[in-house]
Amino acid sequence: MSVAGMFKRAIAVLLCMIFILGSLSSCSGTEEEYYYTETEEGIVLLFYKGDALEVIVPSEINGKPVIEIGSDCFLRKNMTSITIPEGVKVINSFAFKMCTGLTDITIPKSVEHIGIHAFDNTTWYKNQKETFVIVGSGSLVKYNGVSETVIIPENVTDIACEFGGGSVKVSSITIPDGVKYIAGNAFVGTTWRRSLKDEFAIVGDGILIKYTGEGGDITIPEGVKSISGAFYDSSKVTSVKFPSTLERIESYSFACTSGQVFAENGNVEPAKISKLKSLEIPNSVKHIGMSAFYNCSALESVTISENVYSINPLTFAFCDKLSSVSMSDKVAAVTSLAFGQTSSLKNVTLSKSLIFIGDAVFFASGLESVVLPEGCKYIAGSAFAQCASLGVATIPKSVDTVIVNAFVGCSKYLVIVGKAGSAAKEFADSNGYDFKKQ
Repeated sequence: MSVAGMFKRAIAVLLCMIFILGSLSSCSGTEEEYYYTETEEGIVLLFYKGDALEVIVPSEINGKPVIEIGSDCFLRKNMTSITIPEGVKVINSFAFKMCTGLTDITIPKSVEHIGIHAFDNTTWYKNQKETFVIVGSGSLVKYNGVSETVIIPENVTDIACEFGGGSVKVSSITIPDGVKYIAGNAFVGTTWRRSLKDEFAIVGDGILIKYTGEGGDITIPEGVKSISGAFYDSSKVTSVKFPSTLERIESYSFACTSGQVFAENGNVEPAKISKLKSLEIPNSVKHIGMSAFYNCSALESVTISENVYSINPLTFAFCDKLSSVSMSDKVAAVTSLAFGQTSSLKNVTLSKSLIFIGDAVFFASGLESVVLPEGCKYIAGSAFAQCASLGVATIPKSVDTVIVNAFVGCSKYLVIVGKAGSAAKEFADSNGYDFKKQ
């Protein structure tokens, strides 16, 4: 199965489990309509609660600049236009995914990085027809070319699109030295990537895009700042020592597909199985991209950097043996299917700073109990759906929204623990779950 096929498989699960709720209004731009977290640099928007057709993102909240739009922030919203203010630097994966009516997006020059699939399924994205669609200060979000030889423009500093998904077999790619970010699946499937033979293929500003070594216990060299799909579909590596210079693990970096894939020789072969059993992600890492460890079926434990504030979509989805997750207390959001289909994950200690739990985050996981921290505010649709072993869910009074199908398919003996007069009590009563007063 290709990256696209793998992605569609996961999205199919997500779409099957989600109801689209809400009504429409005309225009919006107030800070009260967002869940957000504060960092040292500024405000990160986690989720838009509104339902306006025309959205104006606030430039400040609580006197701090809005600098980032998180994964899932506007997922499936019915808006037709959005204005992003100057000062926003990052737009993450899935930020506007499935906003099918979105035709007009104003992206300021301050934006320096955009996550893969940020605008998928929007009308705006479909309407972009230039060979190289470049927005912000240099983010390449779409490539419409048909040439086997690709020379990426010198003003591009962020590659946020794919080159290997079309019918054209790209055999040569020239990447500017100033590129700082590359989506992990940008070059997967290209003849050019298959031709790379260096043990550690590094491009741009310290970006590791492919590993061709013998495997086993490996040490990534110092100077590497970002891992971008380097270990995609690798069955050789058993353990990884990360360099002190590492800042980012991009999308699909260690992901394994399922079914069939295109091998290095171009032939279709059975997918490979990851041998990674444990990971300790160093505190120098500030970002882990979507699907970074997707389907790492041998992975049993992971320690996440203390400086990661969000677990992005599908990060650990289909990691069947994952049973231990150490999550820092800076994590404010866990987004779509981040731990979906993790059948060995019986218990997880969530971040004390957790605010937002996205769609199908723990879908069909092995959770037996879960305690949400005080301060958590939102539980999205299918967040704990099909968790057949889930017996107790403790929901604090701070939670103001529990989407109706959040626990669909769980045991009929599920007990919701919470405060009287809370959203948890209302949810339990409305959906026929036993409620225990905390």
